[in-house]
Amino acid sequence: MALFSWLNYHNLEQETQSVLQQQALALKYQELNPNLLEKLAQETPLTRYTLINKQGNIIYDSKVNAKSLENHSQRQEVLAALKKGKSIVYRESNTMGEQMLYCAVKLSNGDVLRLARGKSAIFLDCSITA
Repeated sequence: MALFSWLNYHNLEQETQSVLQQQALALKYQELNPNLLEKLAQETPLTRYTLINKQGNIIYDSKVNAKSLENHSQRQEVLAALKKGKSIVYRESNTMGEQMLYCAVKLSNGDVLRLARGKSAIFLDCSITA
């Protein structure tokens, strides 16, 4: 039973990773602004949307007041996206207080779009409707 549970979670995790990456890459070519991201966040409340400018300042965050967040220029997923164009990182979020799956893409203007889901949200969204 434990093996089945682990395999099921692993499959959900891989599917969530794929959905976040596909969504981030699709959004990469749109003109992003806080209003559009807010609409998307309302449609997919388990996903956290963060728009980060070239300097690492938060332009928009769907879960936390952007003005209260510190500079993200040294976050692992942001650095990797700036260097390689995209990144997928699992790490503990100080802001959210849980392990998060982050998918970040570099936009044409040099900003970074980051989508994330908490490990707990992966279980909540078994249908994986991004």
